[in-house]
Amino acid sequence: MIFQEFALVEPLSTMENVLSGRLGYVPFWRSFLRRFPEPDMDKAFRLLDRVSSAGREDAPLPRPLD
Repeated sequence: MIFQEFALVEPLSTMENVLSGRLGYVPFWRSFLRRFPEPDMDKAFRLLDRVSSAGREDAPLPRPLD
């Protein structure tokens, strides 16, 4: 049996949730202004493509099922 728990922030887009893992590695002002370094952005796009979410970077998170 596999258990998964997602730690996603609902008001953020898909891309912002992916990039939130880099918050400890960028200066506060860059994360506040959402100006992540280009290598981080490139990797985030690759990761989204890997999970078949390319093109949905600005999409809100899906709503949980009731």
